[in-house]
Amino acid sequence: MNEQLKKAKDFFYKKDYLSAKDIFLEMDDTYGAGLCFLLMGDFSSARKYFQTKENDCTASSFGLVVLDILEDKPKKNPTYFQVRCFLEIYINLFIENNMFNFAQKLIDNYGFFTNVNFETPKFIARVLNANDYNNSVHFFAQRATEVCTYDAEIYYIDALVYIKEKNLDEAKKCIKTCLSFAPDYYPIKKLQSTIEKMSA
Repeated sequence: MNEQLKKAKDFFYKKDYLSAKDIFLEMDDTYGAGLCFLLMGDFSSARKYFQTKENDCTASSFGLVVLDILEDKPKKNPTYFQVRCFLEIYINLFIENNMFNFAQKLIDNYGFFTNVNFETPKFIARVLNANDYNNSVHFFAQRATEVCTYDAEIYYIDALVYIKEKNLDEAKKCIKTCLSFAPDYYPIKKLQSTIEKMSA
Protein backbone atom coordinates (compact mmCIF):
# COMPACT_ATOMS: atom_id res chain seq x y z
CA MET A 1 0.00 0.00 0.00
CA ASN A 2 1.20 3.49 -0.81
CA GLU A 3 2.81 4.88 2.36
CA GLN A 4 1.01 8.22 2.08
CA LEU A 5 -2.33 6.51 1.65
CA LYS A 6 -1.65 4.30 4.67
CA LYS A 7 -0.85 7.36 6.78
CA ALA A 8 -3.98 9.14 5.57
CA LYS A 9 -6.14 6.14 6.41
CA ASP A 10 -4.54 5.78 9.83
CA PHE A 11 -5.36 9.41 10.63
CA PHE A 12 -8.87 8.98 9.19
CA TYR A 13 -9.67 5.94 11.32
CA LYS A 14 -8.36 7.77 14.38
CA LYS A 15 -10.80 10.58 13.46
CA ASP A 16 -7.95 13.02 12.95
CA TYR A 17 -9.61 14.36 9.83
CA LEU A 18 -7.47 17.51 9.70
CA SER A 19 -4.25 15.50 9.32
CA ALA A 20 -5.89 12.99 6.97
CA LYS A 21 -7.19 15.81 4.79
CA ASP A 22 -3.72 17.31 4.39
CA ILE A 23 -2.31 14.02 3.14
CA PHE A 24 -5.27 13.42 0.82
CA LEU A 25 -4.67 16.85 -0.72
CA GLU A 26 -0.96 16.08 -1.18
CA MET A 27 -2.07 12.95 -3.07
CA ASP A 28 -4.63 14.87 -5.14
CA ASP A 29 -7.33 12.66 -3.62
CA THR A 30 -10.08 15.27 -3.68
CA TYR A 31 -12.79 12.80 -2.62
CA GLY A 32 -10.86 11.83 0.52
CA ALA A 33 -10.25 15.50 1.29
CA GLY A 34 -13.91 16.35 0.70
CA LEU A 35 -15.04 13.56 3.02
CA CYS A 36 -12.70 14.82 5.74
CA PHE A 37 -14.07 18.35 5.38
CA LEU A 38 -17.62 16.98 5.59
CA LEU A 39 -16.82 15.12 8.81
CA MET A 40 -15.30 18.34 10.20
CA GLY A 41 -18.58 20.12 9.40
CA ASP A 42 -17.10 22.33 6.67
CA PHE A 43 -19.75 21.91 3.96
CA SER A 44 -18.36 24.61 1.69
CA SER A 45 -14.91 23.01 1.43
CA ALA A 46 -16.43 19.53 1.15
CA ARG A 47 -18.54 20.67 -1.79
CA LYS A 48 -15.55 22.35 -3.43
CA TYR A 49 -13.49 19.16 -3.39
CA PHE A 50 -16.34 16.81 -4.29
CA GLN A 51 -17.09 19.01 -7.31
CA THR A 52 -13.48 18.86 -8.51
CA LYS A 53 -13.97 15.35 -9.88
CA GLU A 54 -17.76 15.13 -9.80
CA ASN A 55 -18.06 13.86 -13.37
CA ASP A 56 -15.48 11.08 -13.22
CA CYS A 57 -15.65 9.98 -9.58
CA THR A 58 -18.84 8.21 -8.55
CA ALA A 59 -17.95 8.64 -4.86
CA SER A 60 -17.61 12.41 -5.26
CA SER A 61 -20.94 12.73 -7.05
CA PHE A 62 -22.64 10.78 -4.25
CA GLY A 63 -20.93 13.06 -1.72
CA LEU A 64 -22.66 15.97 -3.44
CA VAL A 65 -26.02 14.19 -3.11
CA VAL A 66 -25.36 13.85 0.62
CA LEU A 67 -24.44 17.53 0.92
CA ASP A 68 -27.60 18.58 -0.94
CA ILE A 69 -29.69 16.57 1.53
CA LEU A 70 -27.87 17.98 4.56
CA GLU A 71 -28.25 21.54 3.26
CA ASP A 72 -31.88 21.07 2.13
CA LYS A 73 -30.99 21.83 -1.48
CA PRO A 74 -32.59 20.30 -4.58
CA LYS A 75 -30.90 16.97 -5.17
CA LYS A 76 -30.28 14.91 -8.26
CA ASN A 77 -30.81 11.17 -8.21
CA PRO A 78 -27.83 9.00 -7.30
CA THR A 79 -27.31 5.77 -9.22
CA TYR A 80 -28.41 2.33 -8.06
CA PHE A 81 -24.81 1.35 -7.33
CA GLN A 82 -23.98 4.61 -5.54
CA VAL A 83 -26.75 3.92 -3.04
CA ARG A 84 -25.59 0.33 -2.68
CA CYS A 85 -21.93 1.29 -2.19
CA PHE A 86 -22.10 4.47 -0.14
CA LEU A 87 -25.34 5.04 1.78
CA GLU A 88 -24.52 2.74 4.70
CA ILE A 89 -20.98 4.11 4.88
CA TYR A 90 -22.18 7.69 5.27
CA ILE A 91 -24.84 6.84 7.85
CA ASN A 92 -22.29 4.82 9.81
CA LEU A 93 -19.65 7.58 9.66
CA PHE A 94 -22.15 10.14 10.90
CA ILE A 95 -23.21 7.90 13.78
CA GLU A 96 -19.59 7.13 14.72
CA ASN A 97 -18.82 10.86 14.79
CA ASN A 98 -21.91 11.72 16.86
CA MET A 99 -23.39 13.62 13.91
CA PHE A 100 -26.77 12.13 14.62
CA ASN A 101 -28.71 14.91 12.94
CA PHE A 102 -26.80 14.22 9.70
CA ALA A 103 -27.47 10.48 9.95
CA GLN A 104 -31.14 11.19 10.64
CA LYS A 105 -31.43 13.41 7.56
CA LEU A 106 -30.15 10.62 5.34
CA ILE A 107 -32.43 8.10 7.02
CA ASP A 108 -35.42 10.44 6.66
CA ASN A 109 -34.76 10.46 2.91
CA TYR A 110 -35.08 6.68 2.64
CA GLY A 111 -37.99 7.07 0.23
CA PHE A 112 -35.85 9.13 -2.12
CA PHE A 113 -33.09 6.51 -2.06
CA THR A 114 -35.58 3.64 -2.33
CA ASN A 115 -36.88 5.07 -5.61
CA VAL A 116 -33.39 4.45 -6.99
CA ASN A 117 -32.53 1.22 -5.14
CA PHE A 118 -35.24 -0.97 -3.61
CA GLU A 119 -32.78 -2.41 -1.09
CA THR A 120 -32.41 0.94 0.71
CA PRO A 121 -34.59 0.03 3.75
CA LYS A 122 -32.49 -3.10 4.23
CA PHE A 123 -29.27 -1.08 4.07
CA ILE A 124 -30.64 1.26 6.74
CA ALA A 125 -31.81 -1.65 8.93
CA ARG A 126 -28.37 -3.22 8.61
CA VAL A 127 -26.41 -0.13 9.64
CA LEU A 128 -28.81 0.64 12.50
CA ASN A 129 -28.45 -2.93 13.75
CA ALA A 130 -24.65 -2.67 13.55
CA ASN A 131 -24.82 0.44 15.75
CA ASP A 132 -27.36 -1.04 18.19
CA TYR A 133 -30.19 1.31 17.25
CA ASN A 134 -32.59 -1.58 17.58
CA ASN A 135 -35.82 0.39 17.97
CA SER A 136 -35.84 1.47 14.33
CA VAL A 137 -34.61 -1.78 12.78
CA HIS A 138 -38.03 -3.44 12.78
CA PHE A 139 -39.60 -0.45 11.01
CA PHE A 140 -37.06 -0.56 8.19
CA ALA A 141 -37.13 -4.34 8.02
CA GLN A 142 -40.89 -4.10 7.49
CA ARG A 143 -40.42 -1.46 4.77
CA ALA A 144 -37.78 -3.70 3.20
CA THR A 145 -40.07 -6.72 3.03
CA GLU A 146 -42.68 -4.58 1.29
CA VAL A 147 -40.34 -3.89 -1.62
CA CYS A 148 -38.09 -6.99 -1.55
CA THR A 149 -40.31 -9.75 -0.16
CA TYR A 150 -37.89 -12.59 -0.84
CA ASP A 151 -34.65 -11.15 0.46
CA ALA A 152 -33.47 -13.57 3.14
CA GLU A 153 -31.05 -11.09 4.72
CA ILE A 154 -33.91 -8.83 5.79
CA TYR A 155 -35.46 -11.58 7.91
CA TYR A 156 -32.04 -12.45 9.29
CA ILE A 157 -31.42 -8.86 10.44
CA ASP A 158 -34.91 -8.59 11.93
CA ALA A 159 -34.54 -11.90 13.77
CA LEU A 160 -31.15 -10.84 15.15
CA VAL A 161 -32.68 -7.78 16.74
CA TYR A 162 -35.62 -9.74 18.17
CA ILE A 163 -33.07 -12.05 19.78
CA LYS A 164 -31.25 -9.04 21.28
CA GLU A 165 -34.62 -7.95 22.66
CA LYS A 166 -35.18 -11.49 23.99
CA ASN A 167 -38.35 -11.73 21.91
CA LEU A 168 -37.78 -15.27 20.70
CA ASP A 169 -41.34 -15.77 19.43
CA GLU A 170 -40.99 -12.95 16.90
CA ALA A 171 -37.48 -14.12 16.00
CA LYS A 172 -38.86 -17.58 15.26
CA LYS A 173 -41.53 -16.08 13.01
CA CYS A 174 -38.85 -14.29 10.99
CA ILE A 175 -36.83 -17.47 10.70
CA LYS A 176 -39.86 -19.53 9.68
CA THR A 177 -40.81 -17.03 6.97
CA CYS A 178 -37.25 -16.93 5.66
CA LEU A 179 -36.89 -20.71 5.57
CA SER A 180 -40.16 -20.99 3.64
CA PHE A 181 -38.52 -19.47 0.56
CA ALA A 182 -34.78 -19.81 1.33
CA PRO A 183 -34.43 -23.18 3.10
CA ASP A 184 -30.67 -23.36 2.49
CA TYR A 185 -29.78 -19.82 3.61
CA TYR A 186 -26.96 -20.61 6.02
CA PRO A 187 -27.08 -17.51 8.31
CA ILE A 188 -30.76 -18.05 9.13
CA LYS A 189 -30.24 -21.81 9.69
CA LYS A 190 -27.42 -20.99 12.10
CA LEU A 191 -29.67 -18.48 13.86
CA GLN A 192 -32.38 -21.13 14.14
CA SER A 193 -29.87 -23.44 15.84
CA THR A 194 -28.91 -20.64 18.24
CA ILE A 195 -32.53 -20.04 19.20
CA GLU A 196 -33.15 -23.74 19.74
CA LYS A 197 -30.25 -23.81 22.18
CA MET A 198 -31.58 -20.70 23.96
CA SER A 199 -35.03 -22.27 24.24
CA ALA A 200 -33.77 -25.63 25.52
